[in-house]
This record gives sequence, C-alpha cells and structure tokens, in this order.
Amino acid sequence: MELAQETLPERPAAAEPAAGARPGRLARARRGGRAGWPRTLLAVGAGLLLWQAFPPADLTPLAPVAVALLTLALRGQDARTGAWLGFAGGAAFFLPVLDGIIKVGPDGWVLLSLVQAAYFLPLGAGIAVVGRLPGWPVWTAALWVGEELIRGRVPFGGFPWARLAFSQTATPLTPYASIGGAPLVTFVTALLGGLLAYAAVAVLRARTPATATATASSDPRAPATPSAPSPTASRRTTRPPARRRAPQHRVQQHDRPDRVDQHHPRRRRPEQAGA
Repeated sequence: MELAQETLPERPAAAEPAAGARPGRLARARRGGRAGWPRTLLAVGAGLLLWQAFPPADLTPLAPVAVALLTLALRGQDARTGAWLGFAGGAAFFLPVLDGIIKVGPDGWVLLSLVQAAYFLPLGAGIAVVGRLPGWPVWTAALWVGEELIRGRVPFGGFPWARLAFSQTATPLTPYASIGGAPLVTFVTALLGGLLAYAAVAVLRARTPATATATASSDPRAPATPSAPSPTASRRTTRPPARRRAPQHRVQQHDRPDRVDQHHPRRRRPEQAGA
C-alpha cells in the first residue's frame, strides 16, 4: 500500500483565479448587470411612470417625464447596455398596462408582455447611440415613432397596443392627430421628453464645475491657487536688475607721490626735470 501511494501521481492543485479575471455572472448580477443598479432602477421606474399615463390613472403629463427618465438612463451607454435597459423599462411598462389579458391566462399575459417589451431592445440601443449626435432629442423622438411603426405591423399584423400617442387623449397634444395622426402625437410627446432630458443634462453640466470649485475651496488640503499678479508688480518683476558699478579708487597725486606718470612732461619728478 505504501509503495502504491508513493507511485501514484499527485493531483494538481486547483488553479486560483487570476487577479484580472472577469467576474462571474453572479457577481455581475449583484452589481445590476452591465448598466448597474442605479440605471436599471431608473429604467424600470420610467416604465412604471409611463404606465400611470394610461388608463385607469390617466396621468397624461407623466408620459414625457417617463420618456425623459428612460433617455437619461440610456445616455452615455453602449448599444448592448442600452438594449438591456430598454427591455427592462419595456417589461416594467407592458406587464401592468396589459393586465387585462391575465383573464385569458397568466402565462399568456406574461409571454405577450415580454414580447412587447422585446421591441424596446432596438429602441434602447438606438437611443443610446443617437445620444452622442447633435440634436439628439429629435432623433430620440424619431426612434419612438419607428418602434411603434414596427410593433404595429410585425409580426402577424403587429400589436399596436399602448402606443405613446394613446396616453395623450384630451390633452394639448391631441390636435396634432388631425395633422399627422398618432405618429405625430407620439413624436411630439417623445420630443417633449427628450427636451426635458436635455434640460436636465444642461443643469447637471452647469452645476458640476461650480460644485468642483466649491469643494476645492473648502478642502484645506487642496493647494492654494496663486492669484494673478497686478500689472505694476509684473513690471517690477520683469524689469532687469540695475547693475551696480564697482567703486573706482582714484589715486591722487598728493596721496601717492611715488606713482607719477613719467611720460607726462608736467608730472615728472624734480630730479628728472633737472636732468
């Protein structure tokens, strides 16, 4: 037995995960996926808020607010993360707004709601991409119109339920239906939401430098910012220093009688002059 144990090869130790290895799906799920919990919850909240704009609540002003919140949740993300956030917001919207189908069967209600939410996958990805373009509120509104256009025709004639325009019954936006139908009402509603999101982004950008300046001034460890020198001080500092002249010691004749210029006829010694 001892010989057998000595000849058996040892099992290799389990390799430890590298420090830079990608975390598992469980760890990523705890952080809220690729987008994180704050953006995911914001997208879900936007879907629930959009539901309140439809019957029976009929809080129609919440529709542009919901579009603005979903746009803010998608802003700055890549297309893949935007698709996930769009699906999360769509599921939070379609599950309660289509609760009347639960009488047919809970499974059919959940399945149909998730199929409807799947149309928000390209919507979320598109809003995340066009958020980098100039005039992105207009592109965002156009994407909402395109999403409802596809959802109302594909597949099997489409499912044109709970369109954004249907939340604006008896509102100041209703007359636009006589000009461009439901697509124009959807466009104007989504445009208002995009403009709200644009205003929120502008306010955040304006407050960020002021907050950073206030934080830097209140932090005692922050290095002091040198003040700008006055013009007079700059002239004083740029003026070259005056050269100090070395003291010149002139030798007077009565001080050093022995050092007399021998070549000058008037300054010869008496003995040289007599010679």
